[in-house]
Order: sequence, then structure tokens, then C-alpha cells
Amino acid sequence: MKIEPALLAALSVLLGAFVVASVAPAASTAPVQAVTVQVGPTRLLSPTFGYTVAYRTVDRNHHVKSTLGVFVYDHGSWRNVTPPHLHADGIDDIAFLDSRHGWMAAYNCAKVSVYLYRTSDGGHSWQSLGAKAEHSCGGGPTWLSFVDQEHGWMEPVSPNGPVGVLLRTRDGGQTWMSLASLERNLPCLAPIAFVSHTAGWMGRCDGHVYSTRDGGRRWRTSSIRVARSPEEQQLDVPRFFGRIGVEAVTLGKAVPANRSSLRERAVAFSVSMDGGRSWRLRSERRVTPCTQYGGTFYPSSWPAGIAGRSVWWVVSSGLKPLVQITNDAGRAWHTVVPRGLPRRACAVTSVSAANNHVAWVVARSSVYDSGLYETRDGGRTWRRITLLR
Repeated sequence: MKIEPALLAALSVLLGAFVVASVAPAASTAPVQAVTVQVGPTRLLSPTFGYTVAYRTVDRNHHVKSTLGVFVYDHGSWRNVTPPHLHADGIDDIAFLDSRHGWMAAYNCAKVSVYLYRTSDGGHSWQSLGAKAEHSCGGGPTWLSFVDQEHGWMEPVSPNGPVGVLLRTRDGGQTWMSLASLERNLPCLAPIAFVSHTAGWMGRCDGHVYSTRDGGRRWRTSSIRVARSPEEQQLDVPRFFGRIGVEAVTLGKAVPANRSSLRERAVAFSVSMDGGRSWRLRSERRVTPCTQYGGTFYPSSWPAGIAGRSVWWVVSSGLKPLVQITNDAGRAWHTVVPRGLPRRACAVTSVSAANNHVAWVVARSSVYDSGLYETRDGGRTWRRITLLR
């Protein structure tokens, strides 16, 4: 029996179901050659709030159609919050302060521009702030960081040069001023995270972490060091909980053919008790060997997630994936064999954890397909979240 789309939607409402993706039209008689799904910027901010971006591409006899969606997870339900006026080829980054206030950087290749959007109601509505920077559409990202409703930073990057610039706003994104560039005080082109109007961090940067104390004008190398040489470590952007900072470091050996790639062997955690001025190695965990390709611009594997000052996750992928969790800042670890994650080498590309029970993982099920996976039982079982159908 064929159910019409309108009737299907009505039935869904009657049953209390929330339909995230729109109902697709009747299937074409042309054979589907390929359907791929990719997951974009994703973060779980709390057990009840997070966001993700999904892309779905359908190739029917070389007629390609792509769909983009921005989704918010809010107290157990998913909402499609894609701006109706969004005219973009993709989403580079999203930054939410809380469950209401957020910004989104989208790129438009025809306009060679980064467009900024702002919401103050959790994505129910978005205000377009216009084109704020150039975009090369050559694969370079744009990173965002906001510390309150007025003060934020944006870093659009082009790997072709490479070129990039660090911008700052003091009016919620309406206007921006240039602070630094590769030619002027910016140490590299990598993700940023500011913790105050003056203090910020830059990680995943050629084996180093950099910090600023003047709002981004000048940067210096941090004292975090775990491996014997920078080529043997990749340091993420540290997370801070008051004065306490936690840094996740992927350890391995540089791949001879590409010194910016790393053959993973372990994940280490360093802790700072003084706002990042000094760091001390707290714990190190073995992971399934995996070659992390791409260096600064295209990190392919980040198996660690920091949920709090004492709650850390390590999710390693492969034929025998493992989930490792500590609740006491690395003194003791609990290890489980997960069910539901792809059993594929180097599958896990990011981990975002809210506490010791709830976490998200973005993982590849094939070379061209990735998915968002959720656990609510401490990593024992995972389910794939399908947002675009």
C-alpha cells in the first residue's frame, strides 16, 4: 500500500513523532548509482543539547543532487534548524555559547565568501549578518570562537597559499577587524578556542599548541610537551574549566612520506592547574594503531573527547574498537568493547562527550560515508543517528 507524503506527515503528528528530514518524493525509475552521507561540524555541549551538520548526495545516472541540513539536539529531540534563506555550498563551523545563542559560518563558492548567521533562540530563527570574509573553496575551513554574546573570533583559512587571517568582533558578529595573519604574528592556521576577552588557544598545529594573552594579536608556544619531538605528537585545542585545563595529545611516529601525518599509538592527557601556564602529564592510554593523515588542514582522526576536568574519553577504531573512560582525571580507567560502531580502521574522526555516560562519535563506515553515533550507556552500545533521508 502506498502512503502519500501528506498522509504520512499527518500520521507522524498523530503518533507524536517528530520528522527531522522532509519526506522524499516518489523514487525515480532511474537506478541510484551512489548515495553518500557526510557529517560536518558536530559538538555535544551537554547531555541534552548539541548540534551537527549533515550532507546527503545522491547520484542518479551522473545527475548529482546534494542536500545540506543543520540540526540541533534539544532535550531528546532533533530539530532541523537549517535557515530557510541559507544559500551556501557548505557549513565550515558552528559555535554555540549555550542552548540559545549561536553563530554559523557558511561558505558560498560563487560569491567566494564566508557568510555569517546568528541565532538567539536555539536555531528556531537565524539572522543573516552577511559576507564577512573571503573563502577560497579549496578545502580550507573557517573556525569560530565566542566567549559571550558580543566578543568572538573567526579564522578563515585557504590551504592553497596557504593564507589565513584572524578576525575579532565586539558587537556579536556585525563588524570584524583583522588581528593577525600568517605574515603578521599568526603562528599557523589551525582551530582556535578563546576562554576570555584576552586569553585564547590554538591547537592541532604541527605538533604545537599556541596561546595568546592579548586577544589574538600575539601568540607564543605553550609548554605542553609529551613526545620527544613535535613530529611525534598532535595536540588538540585544550579545554578549560575555570583555571583547570585539559589537553589531549595523540602520540605516534611521523610517516616518512608525509611528516605532517602520524602513525597513532596512544593518547595522553596533560593537565594545567594555573590557567595554562604550566602543564603536567596525567595519563596515557594505548589505542589501535591508525595513520592520521593530513596534518593541520585535514585532520583525519581525533580519538579523544574531554567532557570535564575529570571525565575523559578515548574511542579507538578498527576490527576491535575500544572505548576507554576515566571519571577521576586518569587515575583509573574503565574499558568496554562497544557495539554499533563501524569496525573499520581509522573510522573514528571525532569524539564529543557530555559526561561519563553520554557521548557522540563521528565515524566513517566507508571511504565516502560517515555517520553520527550516540551512546547513553558509557560507550557499551551505539546507535547511528540518521538526519537526512
